[in-house]
Amino acid sequence: MMRNGFTLIEALVTMLIMTIGLLALLSLVIDSRLQLQYSRQQGAALNLAQQQIELLQQQTATGGIDQLMPGSDQADENGVRYTRQWTVTSDAALPDARQLGVEVTWSYGNDDHALQLSRRVATPHDAMLP
Repeated sequence: MMRNGFTLIEALVTMLIMTIGLLALLSLVIDSRLQLQYSRQQGAALNLAQQQIELLQQQTATGGIDQLMPGSDQADENGVRYTRQWTVTSDAALPDARQLGVEVTWSYGNDDHALQLSRRVATPHDAMLP
């Protein structure tokens, strides 16, 4: 005897397999969106750190390295609060140079994140001439 169509069991098994596949796809989409959002936040933190490094370098060019001071501030971008702290440290081996460090912290979900940049700056050669 020949049968046409599907039995109820076959239809239910097919629906179950399709549901599992769709749930896996949905999970992938949600994870991708979360990663994209984190990448955007990390990019904003990197921009904030780079801006502060450049500002400190400009201060070095105009006022000399002795004018550099540590500090901190906060910035809000796209609903996220970033805290930026910068340090200026001396190096005994290089008295005309300073190590600049910038750390940007922010919260994402239940986790705290941080990004750090550092750069060494020195007194411009023109400023050292008599």
